[in-house]
Amino acid sequence: EIIDCNGKGSCQGGDVADVYEHAKKEGLVDEGCNNYKAINE
Repeated sequence: EIIDCNGKGSCQGGDVADVYEHAKKEGLVDEGCNNYKAINE
């Protein structure tokens, strides 16, 4: 979810503060709802 929705979409990194802000505003879903796939979409 965080990797899919952070706007980076690759191995270029990101900002941990964005993760906390997303979790605070949107909450996080169960891992079963959004399985991680190690691919660029």
